[in-house]
Amino acid sequence: MSKFELTWKNFQKEENEKEIIAEGLVVIFFFYFFLSFVSFWQFLEGDVPYSSFWHAPWKWILNAIL
Repeated sequence: MSKFELTWKNFQKEENEKEIIAEGLVVIFFFYFFLSFVSFWQFLEGDVPYSSFWHAPWKWILNAIL
């Protein structure tokens, strides 16, 4: 194998436990905010009643922006 040849080992990332937990939290928060955005949109359309669990993050964001 030459000096400049790449193998799959070069592309494999060694992940430690903290990175896996952090990536998992990012995915969870992404889905939470996505679902809360959909729910907030439905609330604005009048389809669902207000729920602080789903709508509070967007209320905080809108209050911070406006």
